[in-house]
Amino acid sequence: MKYVVLVIFSVVFIGTGTSYAQTRKNSLAPNTNPQTFTYVEQMPVFPGNQNALSNYLRENIKYPEDAVANNIQGKVIVKFVVNDSGNIRNATIVLSVFPSLDSEALRVVNNMPAWKPGHQQGKPVSVYFTLPISFKLEENNTDTIPQFNGNLRLYIQETMNYPAEAKKNHIQGLVKVKVLIDENGKIHDPKIVKSAAPLLDA
Repeated sequence: MKYVVLVIFSVVFIGTGTSYAQTRKNSLAPNTNPQTFTYVEQMPVFPGNQNALSNYLRENIKYPEDAVANNIQGKVIVKFVVNDSGNIRNATIVLSVFPSLDSEALRVVNNMPAWKPGHQQGKPVSVYFTLPISFKLEENNTDTIPQFNGNLRLYIQETMNYPAEAKKNHIQGLVKVKVLIDENGKIHDPKIVKSAAPLLDA
């Protein structure tokens, strides 16, 4: 059995039937804890590009063995505070699926690097953030793992052209590629799952 961890990044806005101006005024106001906001003018941002948070979770989440053995999957929702220094604080489960999935979601959230903190009126502030994380299992019906016909490492060394611009600028790194291998051994749908640099990815 193989597994895929799907990450859904969302910010939930809940309508109250009040006017837009009143709603915006309320959204920028602090919640019952005067030190921590619910919404601010500039919300906290995970470091990196728009895919960085999804990539971090995909690369760091380890599907718990007991959940795999019992075919348990679902969406865990974690609520936490990004404080005015960008650090994660007070992570809690607001939607539970299974103890080990809950624990794994909390582990990766608590181990996140510092975020760019939220700002209100030009000043960094602590902000609540909600993150849904979906755990999904997929059946693997193959009895054997596909094998490359020859020396894969040698093939890559002989056929890969290191981009001249990347060499000039001393750009290097590890690129991970996900592919689908059909029943005839042909490669389909290659996707970059860990990027090093656009020049190297291409």
